[in-house]
Amino acid sequence: MGACWTAYCKCVVVVCQTTYRCIVFTKNKIKQCCACWWYPLKERCCNCCDRCDKYMNPYKDEAYSTI
Repeated sequence: MGACWTAYCKCVVVVCQTTYRCIVFTKNKIKQCCACWWYPLKERCCNCCDRCDKYMNPYKDEAYSTI
């Protein structure tokens, strides 16, 4: 009975460790993927905001001239 219980407990521990490792691996891969596309997305958003700002406020554009 003791050997069976010990084997069962070891099995539960291994399943928990494997589940934890899978969750950590998945989280790390999602984080890595987000790091790859975050910067280009941020740059596009900033450029879009700058274009809208210059469109709505033409005096902020360096190329704008009233002469």
